[in-house]
Amino acid sequence: MTRSAFRCSTLLLALLIAMTTLGECSVMRCCTDYSKQPDRIQLARLLRYEIQDASGVCNMPAVIFRTVRGRQVCVDPESPWTKAAIKYLEQKRKAAFKASTSKKAKN
Repeated sequence: MTRSAFRCSTLLLALLIAMTTLGECSVMRCCTDYSKQPDRIQLARLLRYEIQDASGVCNMPAVIFRTVRGRQVCVDPESPWTKAAIKYLEQKRKAAFKASTSKKAKN
């Protein structure tokens, strides 16, 4: 392989790696601040939550709630509203699990 072909393939490989890395980073979403009034959201509109750890790629701890309309709401994990919302979703999940297992037992 000639030097120019080697340089060209090395450059092409570096470009491919850079594009792949940038593509992965653009998918990652981090909360950068907390919602000012999360308590205005009705608990019944919450679908699920994720916990954002400050030790990873994101630089602040947060709880990310997803709503039925697809909104993402970032909140302080230490706030009383956040703790109540997590408790609500966990109870809802447990109730759904019990309902699905009792249906399977009847069939």
